[in-house]
Parts: sequence; C-alpha cells; structure tokens
Amino acid sequence: GINAEYMGVPAMAVFMGYASLVTFQKKLKDQMDQNVGLQDMCEAADLPASDLCVDPGGGSQCAPYASSEAECKAHKGEARDGQQLTCAWVKADDWETACKSLNTDTIIPRPACCDEIDTYKNTFEHGTSMNYIGNMIFRLGHAIVWSWFRPRARVYIGMFCILTSQILIGFGVFLMKSPFLGFVYMAYFLGGCGVGTFSGNFFSCLSPLGDGTKMYALIGLPLGFNIVSVGGFLVAYAAEAAAKAGGTPFDAYGPSLGVYCAVAVMNIAGIATWYFIEDVPMKGNATNLREFWQNLVEWRQWIGKVWM
Repeated sequence: GINAEYMGVPAMAVFMGYASLVTFQKKLKDQMDQNVGLQDMCEAADLPASDLCVDPGGGSQCAPYASSEAECKAHKGEARDGQQLTCAWVKADDWETACKSLNTDTIIPRPACCDEIDTYKNTFEHGTSMNYIGNMIFRLGHAIVWSWFRPRARVYIGMFCILTSQILIGFGVFLMKSPFLGFVYMAYFLGGCGVGTFSGNFFSCLSPLGDGTKMYALIGLPLGFNIVSVGGFLVAYAAEAAAKAGGTPFDAYGPSLGVYCAVAVMNIAGIATWYFIEDVPMKGNATNLREFWQNLVEWRQWIGKVWM
C-alpha cells in the first residue's frame, strides 16, 4: 500500500479530464472550425461585395445608412413607417455576420452556405452533449454495464475512458487536424462514461481503508477541476493573446493541446497510483447483473419499503 495522501491522485486525474472537456470546449470548437475549413465554406461570390446596413427583418429601410458602421448602429431601434428598425452591419466577405444578419427577405439574400454551417455547428454541439449523456448513463447504470467487473476494476475503466478521450482530442483534433466530428462524439461520451463510472466505485473502494483516505480523495476532486478550469484557462488565454500580438499559430492552440496531454499523463499516473493502493474487498459493495435481475424479480419484497 501507499500513504493516504496519494489517494487524491486518481481523483485529481479524472476531474482534470472532466474540466478539460467543459472548460476548453470553445478552444476545441475553434480548432475544429479550422480543421473543417469553416472560413472556406462560403465562396466569395455568395457574400456581400461591400459593407451593408441591412434590416434582418426584411425591407430596405436601413439601406441609406450604409456609409459607416457607426451610422448604421445609430439608427438601430429607430421607428420608421410604424416599425422599429433593427439595422445590422454586414461586412464585405464576412460569412459570420452575413449568416447571422441576412435572410431571404433582405436586399442581399442569405448565402446558401449558411445552412451547411448551421448543420456543422449543431452537430458539434450535439457531440459535446454526449459528455452529460455518458455521465448520466454510467452514473446510474455502471453496476449493470460493468457488472462482470469488481468496483476496483471499474475505477481503472473510468480513468482509461478519460485517458482515451484526451488522446482522441489532443492527437485527433489538434495534432492530426482531422475534420472528423466523430472524434468529438467519442471523446465526450468517453469522458462522461469515465466520470460516471469512476465516482461511485472509487469511494466504494476507499470505504474499508479508513476516513483519512476519503479526505484526501475529496480534496483531489475540486483541486483537479480547478487546476485545469482556472490555471489551464489562464495559460491558454495568455498564449492566445501572445499569438494575436505576432506569435505563431502554435502559440494559440499549443496550451490547449498541452492541457489535454497533461491530463492524459495525469490519468496514467492515476492508474499507476491506484495499482499500489491496497485492495481490501468489502462485502456488498458491488452488484452484478445476476443480482440486479434477481432484485427485479423479487420487487414485491422491496417496492413498498421504497415509499415508506
């Protein structure tokens, strides 16, 4: 066995992974935008050739104010012909503002590529939601899905899922620059699976080792999360500012990649630490599929007690 304070290492590792998926979602989106060529989806011919002042609600009331962005915004909210103007400034060859402000009723119609961009954005957002779906499924059903494993083995599975999620993002998205959105779905689902599987089984295994072990484990959870969500984000923000000031593209995405790599290494350390933590079996702290089914069959014996 090892000292009790090392019990926080696996907890830190897993919740560093959880924090990386939540906190760096915007950084991942920016990198994936580059990978899929979001900037190149709209051809120049489909976009406004010059700056425009348009009314997203339709009509041409805002058109006379196209001399400058300041003038366009100054007339926003102005009453004209019984309607309130919603003037928006659309820059030439800027697909983002064009997709946001143009529609079929405006003077310049909404580019067809906007639908493709919307589909991509929705697909990405659905992929990141797999984190919560995986967490819910495995937090409630880990004893069924992993019924043939002991709780101690399930802790390994949880850390391995987090490790795999970091590798998929770090190498697949940032290093290989793959446009494959499946990496996002797999990484976030595995992340949720890892957190949902790890938490209950980890503390179940620590119960027979004494209260001191749980204290260090409880410290490790928020510590790991905040190391990444606060410390990692500040480093990434500073690096992005340096890149905008004349640095290389690596300066912008390098820290994000570094966070995913650091979390992966931390989970390897967590797996190694867990190996040296004493294995003390505890009767009744695991339910296999056969026991679960037997409990369902005997529902008359417990269903009434649930409501008492």
